[in-house]
Amino acid sequence: MGKKNFEGLTPLGVAQMNGNEEIVNLIKDNYTTDDSLSNRDWDEEFNADGWVEVWSAERQKPEWERRLANGQVETSTTPPPVDYQLVLKARQKCSQPVVRRIAPNSSVMMFERQRRIQQKRLDLVLKERQQLVQERCVIKLQALFRQRKARQASLHLRAQTIAANRIKRRLKSRRQQKRELACIQLQSFFRMNSARVYYKEFLRERLSSYRASRILACCVQRLWRGFKGRSNFRRHLEITTLSNPADHEFWVQLQIEAGPAKREIGVYAEYILSGNPKTWRDRNLIKRHGKYYRDVSFYANTITRTASWTKPKGWVFNDNDAKEYYALRVQTFWRARVAKRKINLLVKANKLLTNTFDSERNTSDIISLCNYTFYVHVRLHDYEKARPLYAKMMNYMEMRVDNAFVLYSYAIFAAVSGERDWEEMKDYVRRAKLQEKRRRESGRLANSAYDISSTAFYLQAVSNENSPGGSENWHNYALCLMLVQHDLPSARKSFIRALQLSPHNKTLISNFNVLLQDKEYLGLPTTVHEEYRKALSRKQRYFEQEQDATRQSISPRELNLLTFDFRFWIGQPTVVDERIVSASKDIRFLNNEEEHQVVEEGNEDWFSYRGALTGHPCREPGIEWFMNESSIIQWGFRPNLWPKGEIRRTELWGWEIRNPNVVMRAIDPLPSSDDDNATEEGNDLNNNSDNRLWKDLIDSLENVPMRNAPEVNGYPVTAELPRSMKTALLSVSFLATGTQAFVATLPRAKAFTQLRATTIDCPAVGEGEREIVDGPHGPVLVAKVAGSYYAVDATCPHLNLPMKKGKIEVNDGKATITCNFHNSCFDMKTGKCDQWVTGALGVENGFLSGLMNKVGSEKNDITAYYVTEKGDGSLIVSSEAPRVDKSEE
Repeated sequence: MGKKNFEGLTPLGVAQMNGNEEIVNLIKDNYTTDDSLSNRDWDEEFNADGWVEVWSAERQKPEWERRLANGQVETSTTPPPVDYQLVLKARQKCSQPVVRRIAPNSSVMMFERQRRIQQKRLDLVLKERQQLVQERCVIKLQALFRQRKARQASLHLRAQTIAANRIKRRLKSRRQQKRELACIQLQSFFRMNSARVYYKEFLRERLSSYRASRILACCVQRLWRGFKGRSNFRRHLEITTLSNPADHEFWVQLQIEAGPAKREIGVYAEYILSGNPKTWRDRNLIKRHGKYYRDVSFYANTITRTASWTKPKGWVFNDNDAKEYYALRVQTFWRARVAKRKINLLVKANKLLTNTFDSERNTSDIISLCNYTFYVHVRLHDYEKARPLYAKMMNYMEMRVDNAFVLYSYAIFAAVSGERDWEEMKDYVRRAKLQEKRRRESGRLANSAYDISSTAFYLQAVSNENSPGGSENWHNYALCLMLVQHDLPSARKSFIRALQLSPHNKTLISNFNVLLQDKEYLGLPTTVHEEYRKALSRKQRYFEQEQDATRQSISPRELNLLTFDFRFWIGQPTVVDERIVSASKDIRFLNNEEEHQVVEEGNEDWFSYRGALTGHPCREPGIEWFMNESSIIQWGFRPNLWPKGEIRRTELWGWEIRNPNVVMRAIDPLPSSDDDNATEEGNDLNNNSDNRLWKDLIDSLENVPMRNAPEVNGYPVTAELPRSMKTALLSVSFLATGTQAFVATLPRAKAFTQLRATTIDCPAVGEGEREIVDGPHGPVLVAKVAGSYYAVDATCPHLNLPMKKGKIEVNDGKATITCNFHNSCFDMKTGKCDQWVTGALGVENGFLSGLMNKVGSEKNDITAYYVTEKGDGSLIVSSEAPRVDKSEE
């Protein structure tokens, strides 16, 4: 109590200065100081030879030093021993003895002290409990408040989403409605204009026919819409009236009452409520509940007899096929009608062209003169001979009224020969059009006077590629399209074709400039040279795209940019209702270009590129993929990878990956739907590309060997294709013989590729060794036997099994290969079959052959190739014999 604080004050002094007598008395009564003062030690002797602690700047550690008697300084890194007497003495000097006056210990005072202590403890406990309760209440209130705010925010966001979807749907509907109204209004204006023209031209029969067809179309549409509305109403009425399809006995009885099914596909059948009437009399007699005719259909499983109102998933594709079939038939009929008209026009044109040769002897008749002049101008391109004939035609016309045929012909001749100014030629064209309008208004001219002429002379001259003067033919045809028919885009293309044949024709360039830059025609700020360069680049891009369509290998960069649809084959978990469904639509083969590794010499790995696979249905990370330089790919968890697959092109020029377990096809993202509950089925109906993508893998499946199939455990990979494709291919081939509407032509680059010889590079092969390379129809086996090279297909034609490990023998100088599955023998030089085993098991057993004689194909040969050795020892395998230079002979 006698110690001073940082200001040099003591409690007793402060209390006395402030006049606090109670505190002064308390200190004086309870605390006293010892009157004995400590001895002063500042005048005592100190130990000059003792150790002193110092800091070492070099070691950054404390050290101890002392001065010896000879004046030297001794340094030590360890602390010196402790002198206990000095410690006790220092402890006594540091503290001032304080004596507290203690009152005598009575029982009452001790009890009161304990009570106060317990009360203080209880107050502390209660205070802690109260603080804990307050914290818990605060946390609970905050949690409830946050839950309420989150619930309100969720409801607000949901309301905003619903409102946004409704607004988008209504805006979309409004736009569609406006578009339909605009189309209807445009059609109405066009029909009104056509009717007015027909009425002014006194074409009453055509006008009445048009009105009748319009009335019939409106009546048919109204009847069809009424029928569909009544049908939908009846269906809704039956769905709400009848019991739930979960009532099995009730719906089994309805199936019995319905009689035979209307149609059956797979295990499902379509029934009509209360039967399917076969005649109109039965249709009128049979009513459902005496009020409505029940043309309402339902669907049931023929095995479990389970009924449903919804159509099975696989039936949607069959209905779409039927729609496409009838649409194709209608299109075929329309094209046949158009072709028939064109054929009739060609017949008339051919007749006119045939009579032109007789017109040379009779030039006094104006019709014969026009035909012969036209022939000399368009077919013979003898402009010197045609010039006086045109002058004679113009003189004949000047004595009479204008003739549209003569004016059109002379305008084209003046343009192609460059003898007249374009303003004068435009005047000829205006006079010809005015004359045609007058004749059309008078009813003496139904079509243009140049229809048959353009077909007989211009179009036939252009279509005949072997005819001389191809550039002039296209030049005349372009001017005909430009001046007579006013088909400017087609005239532009014809001018470009003419420029490609004769790029330095000044008259052609001048006329093309008029078409491009004249305001009465295209009026474009471009030149002939720019259009010509665009046409060449477009043509070059076209051939590049056609060539790219025939490519069978894919680069890692292109593989990285694709997204695949992953589906299992039949029998896997993703097969529903005999239809394979998607297991994942986000398969990506990711890789880093810096991580591309090309196999070095001595490396036994078969792959050249690798990366990570994402989006797999197993949802486990760490799946890797490996691909070689050609088209073989494999993925999985190392070292136990899944079977190898093949990358190849589809019929739609897309990419496909197949192995024995799964199939993947490259797809585009599905279009977003405004419906929040959109499903894959709904998207399939709206997405034609996805519908066509899996159209061939919807029905029942069967194993079909793949081209360039990799081996898995010694057996080739097989793909799955529908059995119905055989019938479809037969029907298409049958229809193709009757009409060209069903024939799909090959791309030009693909046709060119098929005409080229197949050439394959092969590494060096030693004596008795064999090498497998990729050929045009599958793997090719290259071997060296008895000093000669042989190359044949490595696939047996019996069951399409691999023949890579077949037995190679030499008998009487003839090399043969024997299939190790069914022992058929083939000549390796010619590819002919020397021995064909009929049994599928490779044995000639009567009983087994009787059971298995239908397995496999008929006796076939294999393809043999020519092998040429290079100077470095490598080989070239070709489907054609190597050419021999005459100088070498």
